[in-house]
Amino acid sequence: GRKLAVDLSERGAILVLTDINEDGLKETLTLLKNPDHAFILKMDVRDYGAWVNLIQKTKEKWGRIDYLLNVAG
Repeated sequence: GRKLAVDLSERGAILVLTDINEDGLKETLTLLKNPDHAFILKMDVRDYGAWVNLIQKTKEKWGRIDYLLNVAG
């Protein structure tokens, strides 16, 4: 997931990064070409309410969602 985030950032993508590991998210954010075009959100993908929150926060921040890539492993 981290490599994909870095690659997409290098191509100018605006990213919303989620993980249950907040420290890992913060580390990934430091590797992005433009960290101002990303935000991180600690969440557990098994929690339906977390998905609702993710969608709401993303729409508030960026206005829409173009793609969703789930790289949970």
